[in-house]
Amino acid sequence: MQCRQAYTENDDELMWKFLVHKSRSRVGDPIQPMGIAIWKEYVDEYRDCGRSYSSLQSHFRRHLLDNIERANLPLKDLLFLIRHLGRPLQRHQKTFIEKKFGCNLLVDQKGLPRMEVVWVTDDRAEDGGAFVPVEEHRTADPPPPQEDDDGWMDAPLRRGSPERNEIIVPLVQRRQSRDAVGTGNRTSEEVMEEEGSPHEDARERSISPSPHEDVTPKRLLKLEPRALSANI
Repeated sequence: MQCRQAYTENDDELMWKFLVHKSRSRVGDPIQPMGIAIWKEYVDEYRDCGRSYSSLQSHFRRHLLDNIERANLPLKDLLFLIRHLGRPLQRHQKTFIEKKFGCNLLVDQKGLPRMEVVWVTDDRAEDGGAFVPVEEHRTADPPPPQEDDDGWMDAPLRRGSPERNEIIVPLVQRRQSRDAVGTGNRTSEEVMEEEGSPHEDARERSISPSPHEDVTPKRLLKLEPRALSANI
């Protein structure tokens, strides 16, 4: 006497995918998975399945149909199959699908899901949570770098970015010496060279101030070139 072999998850998945394939190829002519004919086709196509069409029909009717929300299918195939079979979603089925795929479903008056969803896990949504076709969903990409009020990118996203002092100091050194007496069109950078203050030393002091000197970005912005009083 031959022992019955239990259905596995792979068996269930193959049955669901078979129904999706047949449903898409028969638009306007719904399949009847509760009958025998469709499972005869299954046995003809999958001769190695080791199942009879009556066993397949019984397994689908008893175990799969009422648990269609648990089918291992992409969301667009799952919603399409539910609509094709005309199976209204129960409240617990709708909740299960929404939690599984991270979306909100919209159902019609018959309880059938529409092929539009709100992706509640998509942080890039710019439409304020409008329903979009399920086929248009893309996996969430990392958000682009955001700038704060000062125009600086967020610190975690500024990989290898220079420190603020490293940018401010060269700008201060290049400021033109407008108030310096006798310097003409010379810049404060030239004045610093005459006074024996190398650029690199000035930059290092701005990054690592000495205990007796408080050099901050605010103070650096207010630095004014010293006048050459010796030439007055």
